[in-house]
Amino acid sequence: MDIDELIIKCSDNNSKLFIEEAVKSYKAGAYRACINNTWLALVMNITFKIEQLALMNDAEAIKQKDILDKIKVQNNIAGMLNFERDILKTAKEKFEFFDDITLIDLERIKEDRNRCSHPLLNIDNEPFIPSAELARHHLYLAVDKVISEGNVFGKAALDKILQLINNPIFPMWYDDAEKVLKNSFLSSPKKSLVVNLIKVLIKEILNNDKDWRFNIPKENVLQYLFKYFRDITEETFRNMFNKIIDVTNSLHLRNVRTFFSIDSIIWEILTDDTKIMIQQYVQNLPSENFEDIDSWLSFEPTKQKAQFRISCANRDELMLHTAFFIVPKEIRERILELYLQSRNYNEANIFSDTVASAVADAGKDELLNFIPKIRENSQVYDSNNLGSVLWKIRNCNLFTHEELNSLFQSNGLERFVYNPMPF
Repeated sequence: MDIDELIIKCSDNNSKLFIEEAVKSYKAGAYRACINNTWLALVMNITFKIEQLALMNDAEAIKQKDILDKIKVQNNIAGMLNFERDILKTAKEKFEFFDDITLIDLERIKEDRNRCSHPLLNIDNEPFIPSAELARHHLYLAVDKVISEGNVFGKAALDKILQLINNPIFPMWYDDAEKVLKNSFLSSPKKSLVVNLIKVLIKEILNNDKDWRFNIPKENVLQYLFKYFRDITEETFRNMFNKIIDVTNSLHLRNVRTFFSIDSIIWEILTDDTKIMIQQYVQNLPSENFEDIDSWLSFEPTKQKAQFRISCANRDELMLHTAFFIVPKEIRERILELYLQSRNYNEANIFSDTVASAVADAGKDELLNFIPKIRENSQVYDSNNLGSVLWKIRNCNLFTHEELNSLFQSNGLERFVYNPMPF
């Protein structure tokens, strides 16, 4: 990278001013001045970020800003020196602007700046003379690790993002959520922020025992991260996902399906034993979670197990857990199969509403196969609620009145023939 490009990467104007002077000093061979200005740019940038956090009502940032404002009003030079001396510690411990490794590097900049600014002599009674390499290293490090980072507010940023996501008014539609996230701390996040956020979201989704809508905002955020920060997001899932999932926890096994609709890579990331446990869970899906069968059915790696589970579904499961927008074909087939096997009028009548929902979504071929079989079981054929099932078929508009009347007549269902009065 050309050294002039460092100026462009500065995230605030005050830091940019000192970096410009540092670059000019470096080019002129004034390496002592370069290091001095690099340190001042760091101090200005950290101070700027603290002030930005204070505007967001962060309690610790407000406290630090009040201290700084008081120092400025009183023109307290000693106070300013103390504030500057501790600023790296404050930035790391109070706000997590950078990690431990970066802190070590920044402390070295501060130490070399002190050697440059104060008339200290070494053991040979010579002043500290920085090299071009040292000045350039400090300059690149300060800009790359801290000053170029815009929305890098550590723990405070993570807290703010989670508050945003968990707000009841956060958009449920992805396109709207994306617009909001682009103007949040996730517009240009540091890697550590993305990693920590993903870790929190994975745990919250897996441990959700609330309504399924609780997960939708979190799904939107993960989808956003895959879209704009894919390398970091994929790497984080590879490193964390298998460690966080507990295959002995039925809640985890139930909620893991949420991730598969976010990105296809997530299933591939899973270890083979975890995949097997998920598939076994689907094959033996608990009755109380049968309502999830549609999502497992629509996911190719678990489709076969879901089909097997549907083939074993009983009437109670189908009556209580079939609130689908469109009833899947496999479930429709199982419902009609059980209906035609009704052992008495009561079974047929109780199941009729569920059957009506199924035939409403059925195709013409399915109905042509179903209707002739009705008279094979007298408990269905003579049941009181058969009419409501056949009326639902008429309302599907898959047949003309003439076609359906003919079909009923040819299958012993003459009593259900209907001829509308002409207007």
